[in-house]
Amino acid sequence: MKSEKPWKRAQLIASKCKNGKKLCCFNRQTEEQGTEVVYFLEPGGYPVGRKSAENAIKHGLLVPSNDGLFGSEFSQTWTAP
Repeated sequence: MKSEKPWKRAQLIASKCKNGKKLCCFNRQTEEQGTEVVYFLEPGGYPVGRKSAENAIKHGLLVPSNDGLFGSEFSQTWTAP
């Protein structure tokens, strides 16, 4: 079985975080979909794709800042390790 590797876009997000950016997320309420998770880089507010951001987190390219209300799995920001 082929091992799953981080996506190139996930690696790009991680490299931006190594250069001083921070990955942030928030839940946006929409009438059509209900709650939508939105990811972006700060400073600057540059939007990034949800699947790419979650791929970077899943593969350990980013670590949580532990700023969530209920522990690290609910973090709102991630940085490069």
